[in-house]
Amino acid sequence: VRGEQVDGEGRIDGDAVRRAVRAIASALGRCYDDYLDRGSMTARELDLVFTFSGAGAARGVDVERSGFRDARFEQCVRSAGRGLRVSSGPVGGSATFSYRLRFGR
Repeated sequence: VRGEQVDGEGRIDGDAVRRAVRAIASALGRCYDDYLDRGSMTARELDLVFTFSGAGAARGVDVERSGFRDARFEQCVRSAGRGLRVSSGPVGGSATFSYRLRFGR
């Protein structure tokens, strides 16, 4: 997992964002387990992109640069990403992040 702020004027504690991403790890794992159950065994990556505008849930959650090309898996990842939450929002505006997620070995 590798992430960075890619847009927005706001600043937010990076540890809080990392904790939010770790908090959805089990949901992301379920997405991947379902993907494997459908027969694919290839390791792939995708970018999970999301924005925090204030405390609470992320908005604008999307999948970009996906190596999966599997709509069901990508929808599951987006749904899991909607579970991203922070207790303190960014200061000075919104903050958009892109996290590169690698699934498989």
